[in-house]
Amino acid sequence: MPGYAWPWYSPVPEGFVAARRRTHIEHDLSKAKQLLSDAGYPNGLDVTMNVYDTRNCARRGCEQLKQAGIRGD
Repeated sequence: MPGYAWPWYSPVPEGFVAARRRTHIEHDLSKAKQLLSDAGYPNGLDVTMNVYDTRNCARRGCEQLKQAGIRGD
């Protein structure tokens, strides 16, 4: 049904105050690693994250960050 649905690339649903339409950013793991290296973290980065997530969305996000070398506890 054209015109009734469209891709939404934001974690904030449309209609909320902070909602903004965003363009899709392609997943580029090598670019992420290069950016970390350019920032002075060639071996990755250890971070502490405080997340209060009841749906385990943060765990999936952490797994994606680990692929680029950002390790959290």
